Order: sequence, then structure tokens, then C-alpha cells
Amino acid sequence: MRKNWLLDRRTLLKAAGVSVALPYLEVMGAGERKAQPPQRFVTLYFPNGVYPGAWDSSGSGKSFKLGGVLEPMNPLKDKVMTVNKLFHPGGHIKNALSFLNGYHHPNGQRIIKSKVSIDQIIAKKYQEESFLPSLHLGVEAALQGFNGPIAKSHGSSISRSFSGFKIEPELSPSTAFDSLFGHRVPGAKKAINRQKNIVDSVWTQAKYMNKKVSKNDKSKMAQYFESLRSVELKLNKTLNPPKKSWYPKSEPKLEDYKITGQPNGHEEYVKLMLDLILLGLWTDTTRVATMMYGVSISQLNYNFLKGGGNHHAKSHHRGEQKGIDAYNNISRWFVKMTYELMKKMDEVDEGNGSMLDNSLILLGSGLSDGNIHDMKNIPLLIGGGAGGKLKTGKSVNISGDRKLADLLLTILHKFDIKQQDLHGHGTKVLSEIG
Repeated sequence: MRKNWLLDRRTLLKAAGVSVALPYLEVMGAGERKAQPPQRFVTLYFPNGVYPGAWDSSGSGKSFKLGGVLEPMNPLKDKVMTVNKLFHPGGHIKNALSFLNGYHHPNGQRIIKSKVSIDQIIAKKYQEESFLPSLHLGVEAALQGFNGPIAKSHGSSISRSFSGFKIEPELSPSTAFDSLFGHRVPGAKKAINRQKNIVDSVWTQAKYMNKKVSKNDKSKMAQYFESLRSVELKLNKTLNPPKKSWYPKSEPKLEDYKITGQPNGHEEYVKLMLDLILLGLWTDTTRVATMMYGVSISQLNYNFLKGGGNHHAKSHHRGEQKGIDAYNNISRWFVKMTYELMKKMDEVDEGNGSMLDNSLILLGSGLSDGNIHDMKNIPLLIGGGAGGKLKTGKSVNISGDRKLADLLLTILHKFDIKQQDLHGHGTKVLSEIG
């Protein structure tokens, strides 16, 4: 089957400073590269919940029917499942910052750091085999100020490091591209050696300064040290590339690592960021990625959609049909963008199936009904086969009073990370997630 999107996207990427090689053909070398494709984990988060009932799906197999806002996903219906009836306590900000760690922060507590998120636990498993352990992207800057006792800036990230500090998403396509592929540019190692010398000098100064700061500043310095360690690890991997266990059957050919500027339209901006995730996974530069379609309490404007307007404002529709329709259109657009990424992943042949078949995609929001900030039955969709470990094409209802943290623990088990619990909140592997 001809894959027209490859030709179209090849043109787009060339204009952005990249050219893409031909897809793998059997005549190029039958029997080569027999290594098992790796599992990948991608999380796509959208803020402000959904309209009650608009997401709800039912059935399985031939009777599996996706909810109204999920209709763009119909062509891949056999490769997705919806997960219903899970509870995620917290409210706007806490529901974003704990979306991937499932940790419940007590009300009224001042939050400086949280618990490690599952994307980082999975990334750690592959850190010796991939250049960039995890990729984090977003399209909206952190909000300032407070929501009650909690800084709104906590809602700008769904990823938390092993030390509990938030990992800020990259908003610049060109910077994100450089983080993935800048090391492949001729002369990169020479530049990296210079940067390493600078980092070594900064380490020395920072350690000296840390002895003199106040107790309250110790946590800020700890976060700074963590950032330095991340930079140092990346520099070391550039100078001493990790031994690869998987070589893609087809791979984009990178001739130039610069993407100039940022698309003017929001939809093209989002598509470009999702393409960067595709490229990162396809080249096995990374195996873990997160993308935030907006920060918690997102103020992004969707005037290019019917009804349009400010997303957070539209989520508080007060039962008015015009506002409900606009709210649903925004939710459906998130699904459409996710479908386009998954479709492209499904068209990358990896020998034992597609890239999508070897991945687990989690799409969801930390709130259920955005109008009243309901936390029950939050919208969750899982796509892909996780390397044969998922049976999709169904809608599952989780019995009992179970939290999102139980699903996160279940996902870890799908990656053969057999933790007994997740931060005391994820305590049961969900048997319904086959």
C-alpha cells in the first residue's frame, strides 16, 4: 500500500532542513537486522477534561464503538482501547503534575517536588541503549501565579525526575530537534568537548556555592544539580555513544539539524512537535516521549476550530449548547492530532509489525468533567500493542474504586518493570488491561 503521507512529510521536513530516506524494502537486504524492536512509551496529555458522555465508549471487537469526540480514531479502532471508571484525585494543577506518577498530594500542602513519574522509570530501563532517555515537548508556556497554595507553574509538566523535580517540556521545535539530532552534525564532538569543559567548571563553582546557601535554597540547588547531571550525561553520550541493540529497518536521513523558526499556525506547530516524536522514536534516538497539548488550566485559544475560543473558558460551558459544542470540538481536535501521529507510527514497518504495534500510547486528561472539575471516570485511551502485550479494540470498565495510579502501575508491568506498588497509591495491576 502506498504511503502518501511519507512523500508529503518528506517535503515538509526537507523545507525544515531535513531529508528523509526511502522506507525499508525487502529487496534492500532480506534477513538483516533480526533484533527485536524495542517497546516505546508515549504520553499525550490534554488539559481541562471533557464533556460528560462525549468520550464514553462501549463494547469490544466488532461491537466496539468509540465515543463522539473519539471518532477521528475510528480508522485505528482495532489498535486502541478506552479505559473507564478510574479516579484521579487532586484538582486542576495536582491532576497535571501527578498524571504520570499517580501520587496524591494532601490538600493545603505546599508543593516543591513530587514523586518520580513512570515515563522516567521506563526511560531509566533504556538509558544505556538510547541517546536521549526521554523527550518532553509542549506548546504552551507555564502559567504564573498560584491556584490556592499551589504554584500554577507545577501544571506545565507531567514528568517528574527521580528526585521529584518537574522536567520542563521543550517548547521550541528547533531546540527539540537539536536535542535529538544535534550530535550527528559534523564537528559536534569538538563542540561537545568545549561544552563539557564549561560544565565541569560550573560543577566546581556550584558545589562551592551550595555550601553557602540557606536551607530554603538547598532544594533549588538540588534541582540545579539535577539539571547539570542531565546535561553531563547527554554530553558523555555524545562523546561515547551507547551501544545500540536495535537498528531501524528504515531511518530518516538527517542532512541538516536546523529547523528555522516556528510554524505560524497552532495546528502546524502541534503537528511539527508530534513529527519530532515520530523521528525520535523512528531513529531509536529515544524510546520515551511526552507531549502536553496545553498546560493545566490552559489558556490557549482555538479560534481556528468551529466555536473556538479559550479552552479553559469553554470547559466551563455552564450547560449552554454553544459552549458544549465548542468544548467538544477542541477535545475532538486533540484526538485527531493523536490519530495522525499513531497513523504514521502504524505505517513504519519494523518486521514483526509496525512501530505502533511495538509502542504503548497513553492519551488522557487528569480531569473528567471540566465544567465542575470532576475527578471520577477521567478520559483515558491506550493505543498500540506494547510489543504484543496489549489486546486492544475494546472499551474496559474498571471495577471497584480504583485510581489512575493502578493503571500506571499496570503500564510499568507491560514494560516488565514489576514494581509491587507505585508511591503507595498504585497497589493493584488491572487485569482488565489485557
